[in-house]
Amino acid sequence: MCIIAIKPQGAKLPTEDTLKTMFTRNPDGAGFMFPMNGRVEIRKGFMTYEGFKQALDNVVTHIGEDAPIVMHFRITTHGGTSPQNCHPFPLTKKVGEMKQLSCSASVGVAHNGIINIKTRATDISDTMEYISSVLAPVYRRNKKFWKTQRILNGIADTINGSRLAILTGAGEVIRIGKWVQDGDLWYSNDGFKPYDYSRWSYLWDADVDDYYESYYGKDYKNYKPTASANDVRKPWEGKSMLYTKLMPLEKDDIVEDDDGDLWWGEYYAIDSRHRVYEIDIDDCTARLTTSHTYSYVQYDKRKAIYFELAA
Repeated sequence: MCIIAIKPQGAKLPTEDTLKTMFTRNPDGAGFMFPMNGRVEIRKGFMTYEGFKQALDNVVTHIGEDAPIVMHFRITTHGGTSPQNCHPFPLTKKVGEMKQLSCSASVGVAHNGIINIKTRATDISDTMEYISSVLAPVYRRNKKFWKTQRILNGIADTINGSRLAILTGAGEVIRIGKWVQDGDLWYSNDGFKPYDYSRWSYLWDADVDDYYESYYGKDYKNYKPTASANDVRKPWEGKSMLYTKLMPLEKDDIVEDDDGDLWWGEYYAIDSRHRVYEIDIDDCTARLTTSHTYSYVQYDKRKAIYFELAA
């Protein structure tokens, strides 16, 4: 899942730790856009945090700290991983212009989520197709469509609960979808937050029947859990690690949470309750992301494997 961060006019940038958190959790490229001289300037395709931060700092030095900036950090869903497929994009019908790593446009667009739209080619993302096929014709007919609530409502209905950030050359930032406010800043989801260790506390108060078959000590293959409630309220004595059995999602699998956020593909797994975990398949580690989901896929215990819970 991607994330968009909006710094409105006069607000301060997210902290260094927050920027690193967003890039690390969404490692498939980053970009940003800002207004200058009545136009929207787009800089994107940064595949390392160092490259992104250096470019961002250079722009802030040039335009000043008060200017609005919209940042995007990507996890690939459609179109493949490449600098050209990073957000933001100019609002244009021409896909070739969207692939430019540095450009100027009348309006810029960043998207977080998945849009159910058929792309014209395998190297084009759902966002690029949507901008070309849907938003560009709307913009051609109404050069200030974002000032008409009826049109914004129609756009919201077509983007499957995801989020759009639109930036104009005048510095207006239009948010479509549900957003998270943190001080003066706006985020398209809560993936900017540092990991909250207290989120695991509910595990130790769970009913034995719900958890004793899922959480094991390090020697989990030979471990026989007892019916004692103490066994699930804390790590078992002498075994500091906890394990859970999860079914990794396939490339095209989608899980949706209560906020309308979509969790997509191989970076994630679900447990038998359809809670979503961010996983590292190489290290077999997992971290809980959300506990309330509506899954488009069914949990299959035959495909589930053990992951070490990361606190």
